[in-house]
Amino acid sequence: MKRPVTSVTSALEGSTPGITVTGNYGSPGSDPTVLIRGIGTVNGSTSPLYVIDGVPYGGNISDLNMEDIETMSILKDAASAALYGNRASNGVILITTKKSKSERIQFNFKTNQGWYERALPEYERTNPFQFMEVEYQNATNAFVHGGGDRTDKQAILNAVNSTLIPDRLYVNIFNKPDDQLFTLDGKMAADASIIDGYAGDLDWFDQATRKGYRSEYQFSGSGATSKSDYYFSLSYLDENGYMKDSGFDRLTGRMAVNIKPVKWLRAGMSINASHQKFQNTSNGVGDGSSSYSNPFYFCRYMAPIYPVHSHYTETGTVYDNAGTPIQVNKGDYVLDGAGNPQWDGGSYIIYDQNGNPQEVITRNQNRDRHVIWESELNDSRTIRNTLNGIGYLDLVLPYGFTATLKANVNTRNSDYYKYENAVIGDARGTVSEDGSISGRNGALAKTLYTYKNWTLQEQLRWNMTYNDRHNIEVLLGHENYSYRYDYTYTSKTNEAFPNRYALSNFSEMASISGYKTRYRTESYLARVQYGYDNRYNIEASFRRDGSSRFAKESRWGNFGSLGANWVFSNEEFMKKYRWLNQGKLRASWGQVGNDSGSGYYAYYGLYGSWTQNSKPAYVVSQNPARDLHWETGESWGATVEGRLFNRLNLSVEYFDKRNKDLIFSVYAPSSAGGTSTGSSTSTTDRNIGTISNRGWEISADFDIVKSKDWTVSVSANLTTTKNKIVKLPEQNKKKTVYPIDPSGKLGQREDLPVGITSGSYLISEGKSRYDYYTYHWAGVDEMDGQSLYEANLNDYYIVLPDGSQLGGKQKLNDEGELMWDANGNPVQGATELAPENYRLINGKYYVLKTTYAQKKWAGSALPTTYGSFSANIRWKNINISAMFTYSLGGKIYDSPYSSLMTPGQSAGNYHVDLYNNAWRINDRSNAMITTYKNAYDDAYNAAIAAGQTTSEANYAGYYAANKAVDGNGRINPNTNPEINNLTSTDNNAGSDRWLVSRNYLCFKNLNISYTLPKRWTAKVNLSTVRFLFSAENIHLWSARKGMNPMMGIGGGQSNYLVPARVFTFGINATI
Repeated sequence: MKRPVTSVTSALEGSTPGITVTGNYGSPGSDPTVLIRGIGTVNGSTSPLYVIDGVPYGGNISDLNMEDIETMSILKDAASAALYGNRASNGVILITTKKSKSERIQFNFKTNQGWYERALPEYERTNPFQFMEVEYQNATNAFVHGGGDRTDKQAILNAVNSTLIPDRLYVNIFNKPDDQLFTLDGKMAADASIIDGYAGDLDWFDQATRKGYRSEYQFSGSGATSKSDYYFSLSYLDENGYMKDSGFDRLTGRMAVNIKPVKWLRAGMSINASHQKFQNTSNGVGDGSSSYSNPFYFCRYMAPIYPVHSHYTETGTVYDNAGTPIQVNKGDYVLDGAGNPQWDGGSYIIYDQNGNPQEVITRNQNRDRHVIWESELNDSRTIRNTLNGIGYLDLVLPYGFTATLKANVNTRNSDYYKYENAVIGDARGTVSEDGSISGRNGALAKTLYTYKNWTLQEQLRWNMTYNDRHNIEVLLGHENYSYRYDYTYTSKTNEAFPNRYALSNFSEMASISGYKTRYRTESYLARVQYGYDNRYNIEASFRRDGSSRFAKESRWGNFGSLGANWVFSNEEFMKKYRWLNQGKLRASWGQVGNDSGSGYYAYYGLYGSWTQNSKPAYVVSQNPARDLHWETGESWGATVEGRLFNRLNLSVEYFDKRNKDLIFSVYAPSSAGGTSTGSSTSTTDRNIGTISNRGWEISADFDIVKSKDWTVSVSANLTTTKNKIVKLPEQNKKKTVYPIDPSGKLGQREDLPVGITSGSYLISEGKSRYDYYTYHWAGVDEMDGQSLYEANLNDYYIVLPDGSQLGGKQKLNDEGELMWDANGNPVQGATELAPENYRLINGKYYVLKTTYAQKKWAGSALPTTYGSFSANIRWKNINISAMFTYSLGGKIYDSPYSSLMTPGQSAGNYHVDLYNNAWRINDRSNAMITTYKNAYDDAYNAAIAAGQTTSEANYAGYYAANKAVDGNGRINPNTNPEINNLTSTDNNAGSDRWLVSRNYLCFKNLNISYTLPKRWTAKVNLSTVRFLFSAENIHLWSARKGMNPMMGIGGGQSNYLVPARVFTFGINATI
């Protein structure tokens, strides 16, 4: 039973070892990302090649209808993928489409109907009462930092009452006045409750989402004669996502015909067409939209006291614009002219008796923005039309020769538009008193692109068998591939009429751009296969590939492969082992080229347009790289596989995959011309790097029960992978520093990693592509609730009380030479760290800002082990199957959690961890602070009295203060820093504090089917009738509720739509 998934790639998840499927499943029509045996490049594409019916497919895999596919298999080693050349450097997915299986004409109808819902729960955020208490703590700490007495609870309460609602929150949704909301301990009043009018209007996710629907219809027919066969299908899919205003429609049609008019001629062709419509929901990335138009971002962080609609904030009398009085109660909806509740964009308008408008501000967060309202007024859609044609011609020649001609043409036209209204949001227009309009006043952007690619293959194959034991096959081939891409983007503003999605409706040009891309490859290949007696097989291949990405003198690359297998179960001496049904040992080595690490015109010197002082100009954007050549993927592996007891299938494989000559940008002399508009840095591309992936793949399936009425089987697979950067450009390997010891002498030389910084990762030799290199968060200082980070004593140094320097490094001159002073001592090349910026605790130095902190390795984002396990049960005509996927090892940098733990300048929602476990003022901290201040004052005054300078006295004071409160237990790594938006930037800075395990177990799918007995269906002239039920993404167990560990291979988290849980019921009938 096929899983009712939208994308072909979704069906690969858990199906075979070595395959990683990640991505955004929540957006209708989205395509997951497929990775085969790890990351094979740093700057190039990691996508596998799809081969449909023997021809490389250059289109988008989402254009295909899953019901048109008969089988899918995966080529993972270089020996088997070598036949397909450079596009196969990341593995090959072979797809065989359906053909007629019978000479009898058959028709099949299938429909699936189901619903979408969010599969992952939201992060655990504060409710309105918890939120208010967090805000109380925030205001308390701000009061103390401003010089207030931390022990005077009444003074704190008075300060909070006078500022929290009027200056920060702007609205009070509770039944208590502002000055009666809290107790002296910062808790909400016991009898406080939410006013009825607000109570049902505070859940933004609830009003931004819905119960989505999925509807699919499939009709196909097939038949055959002695000399031909045909297959056709028509399919329609309609998906309405769980997020409002998101959807995907796809209409696909396919026709395939094969003929064999004479014994020596076979020919065939297939045409697949699709028409797709996407109703786009912003994810806040990739389409130029701000985070405010991203529904997941907006709803996730909106404070829980702010309603979706406008409500009157006071009880009393208001007036309409005609001066008519209206009696309202606090919490009543503010209605528009049609009598419907108004959306709350952060304020609403009331009038005085004379009809003069007055603005009532209802929130400071996300003023003049409203993601649900904007989604209702905006529109964004993509329409795509695709056509894919495959044709072949086989000539069966004498003496075992066969000549084959194959061709594939794929075209796609895409029309994307994005309309933004003039009322609220990014394109809002404001009308002034004189009638002039400021702002964008509505906007429309249109993107058009067309691509076409075609592949032409000519092959000559010779196959001969001798004495029923020797089999030889020789293949010679030639292949051409061509790719064309045309892109145009236009954006205009200032609309004449709303909701008119034509560029002529907008008067001001905002942006216009376009470009064309052309790319070609040509290849020659040869392969020889020899088999002996169904026991020994050997295969060798050679391929010569040329790419238009490289200059003529380095355009061609040569790649080869060698593979062998031994079917040891067919040996005479193994026949006595009856429990062994089949056994095979395989080994292979191979090379495949990859040219995707460079641009399409890497060997050219390119210029880009620029504006300087309002005048057009051209700047160098790329230096020529004429010696750039192919990246080479080289791999070898060995496998043992077999079937035992006629029940157990087992496979164990080791692989070692290494990609060499990776393309990196390296520094060039400034005389070559700067390639950055922001600096004079000059770079050029070079083949330098190497990356490797090694690991094991294990798979097994076992038939527990096999009988007429019952079959029960289980299966499992496991992959372990270790990714490693083997070689980087010299500039990115390491930097050598020469520390200075407190005596002023040169310390022991240190080599620090340089690598290539990529967010929280550092691409460095000996580490994986996704190893974290970030600041180490030591914990919270229990004295005052501040975050502590390990001090960076390479780039900074500390002046000790005796005047000596701790830390730092020796300075280098412009030529990179070490500098010495007149006394022969090393010259300090670091920056002094002021005493107020560090703390000495238990003999170790910590800092309060990551500016002065030391980065450290913090583990990898990549899992060490992943796989799946499944079960299949059949009882008579009922089939039940279930699959679980899992991943072990690796860490995720949880950015959404970090944001929910960080108080901002305007109020936003928080994670409950901040409410439950944040540092608060206590007796111990009060005592430490008093001791700290007294020690500082005593030492400072003593130093001044002794004639020391103010700076010297300051040093003495800080050292004495640190020593006075030094002791075990002062650093607490199990709590969160104080809640204070004034210190939040440093307390909650990016660090290893936000790393969390990416281990997960997912109940991926459940499929149930029931086939009606044939004695029933025969009465209505039906061959087969089957009822279907399927559920996808049923449940996820992970380290943190709300987190999506399946989002991406790099371990990042963002405010994307989370995976959808999909339930479908269907019926499949064959005539």
